[in-house]
Amino acid sequence: MNTTTMTWAAGALIVGIAIGLLFSTTTAPLTREAIIGSAFMMRDGGSSMRELSAMMQNGGRMMSERGEKYSDEEMKQQGMAMMDNAEQFRGRGSEMMERGNGMMNMMR
Repeated sequence: MNTTTMTWAAGALIVGIAIGLLFSTTTAPLTREAIIGSAFMMRDGGSSMRELSAMMQNGGRMMSERGEKYSDEEMKQQGMAMMDNAEQFRGRGSEMMERGNGMMNMMR
């Protein structure tokens, strides 16, 4: 499984869990409490995505360094690609956090 697929799968999983929990915990859709709960989940999901991004960034950096140390160009390139994907993943996590915060501010 390449890093792009892993990134999209993790993002889809987090968003899917947030949406699933939103609809499974409410009997009346789109109540104030449900929206606030969804906003908290979105913000927390974004935070988790940012943490995962940091781990991916470190893993990519280590791969790249080892590829350079052992003159393995393929490993070095894969490490660089993982670092790029981690940066995009971090951006998506930040967006989720901002959306969650915006939803919470709207409900106040």
